[in-house]
Amino acid sequence: MSFEQIPEKLYNEDNLVKIPTLILVILAILIVLVLPVELFLKDVLSQWYIRFAIYFISILSWIIFWTYKRFQLPETPKGKIGIVMAITTKDEKCRTRLDDDFITEFKRQIKESGLQSIIHVVQTKNYQAERLKPILEEQESSSEIIKKWGKIQPKIKGHLYVWGTLKERKQEKNNYVLDYNALVAHDEFEAKLKQELSSDLKQFWLKQFRIEETNEIDGFLDSANQYYLVAKYLIGYSALYSGAYKAAFVLHKSLENDLAKISIPNKEELIAKTRKHISTEHFLFAYINQLEGKNSKEIEAHLHLCLTYNPENADAYVFKALFEFLNKGNPHSALQAVYLAKKFSSSDNAGWRYSEAFLKMYLGDYETALKIYRIIFENSFDDEQYILDQVLTFNKNQILRKPPFIESYFIIGILLHKKQHNLPEALDYFNKFLNRVGKVKKYRLLKTEAKKYKREIEIEMQLIKVSNFSHISFNECFVPVIRKYKQLSMRLYF
Repeated sequence: MSFEQIPEKLYNEDNLVKIPTLILVILAILIVLVLPVELFLKDVLSQWYIRFAIYFISILSWIIFWTYKRFQLPETPKGKIGIVMAITTKDEKCRTRLDDDFITEFKRQIKESGLQSIIHVVQTKNYQAERLKPILEEQESSSEIIKKWGKIQPKIKGHLYVWGTLKERKQEKNNYVLDYNALVAHDEFEAKLKQELSSDLKQFWLKQFRIEETNEIDGFLDSANQYYLVAKYLIGYSALYSGAYKAAFVLHKSLENDLAKISIPNKEELIAKTRKHISTEHFLFAYINQLEGKNSKEIEAHLHLCLTYNPENADAYVFKALFEFLNKGNPHSALQAVYLAKKFSSSDNAGWRYSEAFLKMYLGDYETALKIYRIIFENSFDDEQYILDQVLTFNKNQILRKPPFIESYFIIGILLHKKQHNLPEALDYFNKFLNRVGKVKKYRLLKTEAKKYKREIEIEMQLIKVSNFSHISFNECFVPVIRKYKQLSMRLYF
């Protein structure tokens, strides 16, 4: 290396933060500053402590600057989704290909998609990537690595981390080999979502991409394009289940348009999953509009699009039932929507039964409603407490309407009794129900049931008093659950 090349090498940040550079610059300070002062300016600066202070401050300033640069990490701008590129290269040639071809094309794709206001590419230097790679590769392997991850993630604030190497392999035909991995930052996700996201990563992410040197320009463009499409899907997924469903919708709609024009591996599977996410996003738009009291036509339009993108969206049918009942006053259409929710619900989610039972009760089919409630009492499923809270709130609102729906007193009573074991409050609701129905023949069956449950509660409360268990809080029986759409207080059930 010639003397003229030294400034150029130091200008390269990867060289700047190396320990030899630290030592070299300290020596340079001693030669360029200390020697001239000691040889020619000693008489001017006669006090030795002043000269020592100048040397010390100069060297200390350099050490502080070097340390800052060595441990500095890039950051995602506030309000943007960060794609962190922690990719190492072995030489300047590969670094140039990475910067000028791959990452430049990646950024161009973002701009072309109109997503530059949402997505920001966080580009690391080689030395920063080398620091991040071991942490990303072994993110959950040990307490030490988890601790390091806990320190770097709040600084970088990345949403998708892409790490790996770009290297050149000299064979009969020279190739560039891209070995890339990806990680979505989702510490707050529940286990089921983490597992689903991990499965999508394995299915869609290209871990290795080979580019012939004779076709390097097109090869890097194609690779950047393919990685960008999968990145859009992954960060859209992360945004959706982190609560940023509007950003997720923009990302997934952009991806849908891109996939219509481009061929990539597993394209059909990626399209199918993207459409399911867009369906969920339309469902959330419909639900939020309902909460905000928006125009019913707008809500209906989102529901229609939701079920067009995914005709098997069980949550959407449950919400449609609620919409038909509350907004259109049509319990028969609501019941048909519940039956579709039943058809497409997974075996571990029977929340639709609560809506079916209520609607049967509303339509006066008390016998069928009671049979459904008995099935509800005999079975349980994940997140049922979350749904039960919605059902109780809904029925309390039905009591407040004019005229009140008297049957809701009975519904609240049996749910408090059989599902929450809240005996005093259940007894209170049964008494209110019996007082309000009086001798009306229409309610004969429900009166018989209410009196039966009332006797059960009175006997059980006496047993509880004798057994001295009255100090137990009913709420202690339930563990809080994390919903898939945890950013919202989703009230779909009635």
